[in-house]
Amino acid sequence: MLTFELGHKPQDDFSFSVSGSMGPITSSRIECEKMEEVQNDCPLQATFSVLNIWDGVISPKVYMETWQIGAEVDMTFDQRIAVSSVWGAEMVTEDLEGTNDPRHQTIRFRLVPIARGLPPERRSAFGFEASPEFHSNPTIACTLKKALPPPPPPSPPYPYPPPPLRKLVDNAECFLGGRMFFTKPPTTVGVPWRFDVTLDRWQPDVLLTFNFVGDTYTLKGHPLQIESVAPEEAMWLAEITAHSVTYRLRPVTGGDPGAIHLVAYGMISGIGQ
Repeated sequence: MLTFELGHKPQDDFSFSVSGSMGPITSSRIECEKMEEVQNDCPLQATFSVLNIWDGVISPKVYMETWQIGAEVDMTFDQRIAVSSVWGAEMVTEDLEGTNDPRHQTIRFRLVPIARGLPPERRSAFGFEASPEFHSNPTIACTLKKALPPPPPPSPPYPYPPPPLRKLVDNAECFLGGRMFFTKPPTTVGVPWRFDVTLDRWQPDVLLTFNFVGDTYTLKGHPLQIESVAPEEAMWLAEITAHSVTYRLRPVTGGDPGAIHLVAYGMISGIGQ
């Protein structure tokens, strides 16, 4: 059985290779241990990583999502290490408990003002050099200098989507079925718009209402007005309001007139129910 320990910095393809002799290998099985997530009890949202490893010296980095000057960060390792070349913070103590326990060491750092002109990998972070190499990531805890400000209020809800400019006719709304859409949508006052309707069924004497939507105040000054309907013999006008128009379907040659074309005015914004 072979046991390997993954290092702190993976290769580009996140793999490792093994060479040996006295093969061939006819079967193999892979098992993994020590997969538990590292404990992180830091409201500043600290993230541990390694910048470099060279000649037995490891260079860790701790990125802080929130940087609070004066906050203290405790890093607990499961072995003894020597710390040097601290940057981005000051080391308060190298052994918080003072027990010299070879299986346990807590190092406390204090965050300092962020220096200007730092390279991108050192912004909002602190780090140091340590030896010998440690074999598991430390646990991290933070003591705040002051309480964090409350989170921002939630974003206001998105506005309702605009009413559609085309629509399939739901049979629950109209048993004739069909589709309707603007061939020229409404734009400005005094400019006509065009609207087409195709019904799946044509049934004479049925009252068919086209309901549009728009701002109530605007429609009072610029209500719906029908300029023309084609073919004009297919429908008779029965009723019209500021936002809707009702027609009575008429018998037509062939039983179906095809698409109905309406030209109208009025500051409507879309198709209603």
